[in-house]
Amino acid sequence: MPDPGCPGKTDSLMPAVPRPLPPDIVIEEIPREDGCPPARVSVRIQASARSRRIRLRVPPVGPVVLQIPPHAGRDGAIRFLRSQHTWLLKALARREVVATRVGAPARAETLADFFAHHRRLSALGKSYPLEIGTTIGKRELIIWKRDTAPVVFRIPCGTDTETALRTATRHFAAEVLPARVAELAAQCGVQVGRVSIRDQRGRWGSCSGSGTLSLNWRLVLLPPELQDYVVHHELAHRREMNHSERFWDLLREWNPRNGWLDRALTRDWSWLTHLARDIP
Repeated sequence: MPDPGCPGKTDSLMPAVPRPLPPDIVIEEIPREDGCPPARVSVRIQASARSRRIRLRVPPVGPVVLQIPPHAGRDGAIRFLRSQHTWLLKALARREVVATRVGAPARAETLADFFAHHRRLSALGKSYPLEIGTTIGKRELIIWKRDTAPVVFRIPCGTDTETALRTATRHFAAEVLPARVAELAAQCGVQVGRVSIRDQRGRWGSCSGSGTLSLNWRLVLLPPELQDYVVHHELAHRREMNHSERFWDLLREWNPRNGWLDRALTRDWSWLTHLARDIP
């Protein structure tokens, strides 16, 4: 893992025994201008028969990847790596920001458990704190004004908490997700039809040939960046009803970080589509 910040002291009383590095991993020391010691960055050198040029890639986690095409030598690749030190430090810093903002919470068995550790909802490209209380009324209440915080759920006394939280969250999703689709569709120059909020099993959304977007109500539980990524993904299907290279190029044009977000969504958040599934 890269070390973008100044190294701290260690509490260990025993000297660390360095492990031998795999043959395809090198440690690159990158000088910094802030007075801190050089950043030590793990770089995986990867031969790629399909690459036509040397490429440097910063994945969401793990070592930086230096891809080498068949015609390029290792020495030339290392020179290229060192010519990209400034870019690499900035890319690693961005990765740390993204990891912090889209990091997944601990897995939860119920919606109540999820909110106990992650009491926030996403709407209109922002994250809002959630407050949960009770009401003497017979129906769930949602109190929220756009661009103000927090979102407030009032749950009727004496009702099943999990069912009431699911109902309130789904109603909130039905209010805010179509509005976000309209905003992003206008930015991307895409026409959409109806937006349906559903309870899909194992997927976040879909797009029909007629332009109807069906979105999972649990999207409001995701961080804003991931929610927007799903919406962009479905909007891209209004241009390309497939997953061809043109589709991914379009998605990269709208959101250059789509690769990172796609992997984070799959790796860390896919379990969320099954949350609150057994409630009648």
